[in-house]
Amino acid sequence: MAISYKALWHLLVEKEMNKEDLKKAANITSNVVSRMSKNAYVNLDLIEKISVAMDCKIEDVVEIIKNKEIIIKMARKDKIVTPSVTKKLQSLGYSVADWDDSKTYSKLDEEIINALSKASKNQKGNEGYPDRIYFNKSEKLLILVEEKPRMLDHNIDDINKGAVAGIKWYLSFFNKKDFENYKILGIAVSGDLDDSYGHGFSCFIIRNMKIEELKQVTNFLSEEDFLAIFNTFDEEEAIKTVSSASKTINNLLRNIDSQKRPILLSALMISLFKPKDYTNTFIDNYKNMSGKDILTNLYPKVKDILEGENIPNQKIEVLDAELKSIANDPTMQNSDILKTILKILEKSIIPLFNKHF
Repeated sequence: MAISYKALWHLLVEKEMNKEDLKKAANITSNVVSRMSKNAYVNLDLIEKISVAMDCKIEDVVEIIKNKEIIIKMARKDKIVTPSVTKKLQSLGYSVADWDDSKTYSKLDEEIINALSKASKNQKGNEGYPDRIYFNKSEKLLILVEEKPRMLDHNIDDINKGAVAGIKWYLSFFNKKDFENYKILGIAVSGDLDDSYGHGFSCFIIRNMKIEELKQVTNFLSEEDFLAIFNTFDEEEAIKTVSSASKTINNLLRNIDSQKRPILLSALMISLFKPKDYTNTFIDNYKNMSGKDILTNLYPKVKDILEGENIPNQKIEVLDAELKSIANDPTMQNSDILKTILKILEKSIIPLFNKHF
């Protein structure tokens, strides 16, 4: 096993610095620089001083080379980051720093940090983090990565030793309702990505709170292409879902004038809308309401949402007039018909709009 400071020399070039500049910036001696030039070991305190002076991470200073594969040991002793993955990410235009395992709130959000707070592979309820984490807050795109230096480690059925088993372990903390609005991928990679026959690569996605393998994804992609995975539109499945929901809803509303059904249905869908920076309490509260209470709260909620979207008042008032004629319907007041329809819309129709429109 050997070490290399090649990453540091590259960093100096990027910053238009030389070794003399490094000595001054980090307050280290010529002897230290000489030893590093020969890829000799130096004290960890010196590595830390250099990292601080260069405003970089430890892996940007020193690399551990084992079996022709570079393994960068981080603060966590179990962390492994292979250079072929780093190289691939850089070739796709990523900043490698965006893929580190930082758990700061500036990078991640509270939900993710809380989920990983008990994800340690020792299974004792401590925090645990994969080798790399990528998160785009605005898109809610979360990518977790587990890396192993040898291809032989790819499918070992042990969360501590196997790449696939390890990434599935971390993904298991996210296949929950709390993350249904996230776009979550897990990647297991082992060996050298530059060696066509010497690496393993598996990509997994969380769909409907289930972990599924994406066999068509065989390498890292650009962020745009990763996002495109979640934008695939299964037209046949969507038609089937909408047709089934429509048939059920029409049957439930059979006693309502056919010309008024679209008005009521539109109002019910608007009431389930979640505008940005708006807390829609109706979504949680309607489940505990009677039919009469739903009708009472429906128009004020719809009006509030439409006004927030700058819809003209005259159009909102037309909707009010139509809903008032329905509000006195005894069947709607004294049954769970509206509650049932809202549940169908929330489960089957609204997710289609949120995902594809």
